[in-house]
Amino acid sequence: SSLYKLELSSELNTKAPNETDHHEAESPSNMVGSWCDFPLSHEWQSDAQCQLSMRAFKLCLGCTVALFSGWENSNFSVNLLRQRRGTNYFGIKLGAQVGGYLPSKTEKRLSQIWIRIEELIPNLTKLDFDSGLIQARRAKWYRTSMARLKNMFSNRKIASYGENYGVDILLSFADACIIAAKNEEGNCKEGLIKNAFSVVLPLTQFCLNKQIWYSPIGKGASTIEHIKEWEDFIRERSSFEGGEIVIPTAPPRQKLKPSLRTSLTAVAAKNSITRGGQFTQPPKRKTMSNVVRV
Repeated sequence: SSLYKLELSSELNTKAPNETDHHEAESPSNMVGSWCDFPLSHEWQSDAQCQLSMRAFKLCLGCTVALFSGWENSNFSVNLLRQRRGTNYFGIKLGAQVGGYLPSKTEKRLSQIWIRIEELIPNLTKLDFDSGLIQARRAKWYRTSMARLKNMFSNRKIASYGENYGVDILLSFADACIIAAKNEEGNCKEGLIKNAFSVVLPLTQFCLNKQIWYSPIGKGASTIEHIKEWEDFIRERSSFEGGEIVIPTAPPRQKLKPSLRTSLTAVAAKNSITRGGQFTQPPKRKTMSNVVRV
C-alpha cells in the first residue's frame, strides 16, 4: 500500500493503516490458531490495535531519541528533528526496520512474556528472545551508542517525558491479556491475544532489530538515499556534542621563559667556575662514605 511506503525525507512510517488496508478480523488466515512462523501477518489488527502498536513504537523511539517524545502525535522524521534543539542522542539503527534498545528490566519483562506466549500458542515457532537480544547487542552501532551514552550523556535524561514508564504500562497490559487468555475460549481468547501481540510485536522487533511481523509500523528506510540522509543528519548533530569519543592525551611540557632560563644558566655557571676561569664539574656532595671518621 502507498500508505505504508516510507519516505525518510519526510517521515518514518508512524502512520497507522486505515480500515481498507487489512482484511476482516474474521478471516480464517487471521485466526491466532493459524499463526506458525515468523514474520507474522498484521492483517488481523483492528484500527484500535493498530493505534496501540503505533503508540508502543513511538514510545520506544522516545526512550532512545532525546529530541522525540513518544507521546506526541507528530510522526518521527528527519525534518521534524532538524527543527529541534537539545540533547543530540540517537540510540537507534535505521535499516530495513528501526532497531534500538529498551531498559534492561523492560527487556527482561518482554522475555518473560514470550515464555508465556509459547505456552499459550504451542504451534507458534519459538522465538528465543534472549538469544536474539544477545546477538543484537553485539552490533557495532549498539556498542557505539552505549559508549556515547556513558561518556557524553550520563548526566542527561533521554526519555524526558517518561516514555520508559509508558512502555512498562503497555507491557503490563499485554502480560495481563496473556494471563487472562489462558482461562478464556473462542473470540474472547482471540481478542486478548491480539491485544497483547499489538504491544509485544513492535517492541520485540525494535529490540531485536529483526523483522518479526509484516506490519509497516516500525519499518525503516525504503532506499539507500534515505539511510544516507539519516546518517548524515546523525553525523552533523553529533558534532555539536563533541563528535567522536577521543581519549585525552597528556598536556605538552611548558617551555621556560627566556628570562628564567638565563637566570638558571648563570647560577649554574657561577657555581662551576674555578680560579683559572675554566668550567669544571661541581664538587661532589659529601656523604657518609667519604667522610673520615676521627
